[in-house]
Amino acid sequence: MSEPQEFERPFFSDVEKLFSEYVEYYGGKVVDKLEENKTDRQNADFLFEKPEIVAELKTFEKDIFSEPEDFPRIMDLFDKWIEKGLMTKEDLKEYTFRGKQLPKKCIEDWVERASKTIERAIYKANKQIEETKKTFNKENANGIVILI
Repeated sequence: MSEPQEFERPFFSDVEKLFSEYVEYYGGKVVDKLEENKTDRQNADFLFEKPEIVAELKTFEKDIFSEPEDFPRIMDLFDKWIEKGLMTKEDLKEYTFRGKQLPKKCIEDWVERASKTIERAIYKANKQIEETKKTFNKENANGIVILI
């Protein structure tokens, strides 16, 4: 009997290029490739004619808490949780080294911190969509933000 194969999640190093090909295949247009595009401003990524849609793709290429500069933010959270009695220092060791589940309130705090990054991306995307609507005279188009 053979060993079961382990499958890894595929990694695409250039998500925007892959997504652009997908959009073009289904009749959409990549804004950067259009003559009418104005490069002196932040535009959205894609246009569709029927229905009229202006879409912006935002990719998150790293874990929000994975860089060395994120370490102080993580430690601030742990200190806050210990101070509030949500976890002990022993719990912290169990979480860090053994993958113990965080308490619900701690998970909520973690998500709240991460959501700020997502909110900034959505805010910027909405600005880009509005600018593109003006550039291409598509004020009545629907705007779509795609988060990957």
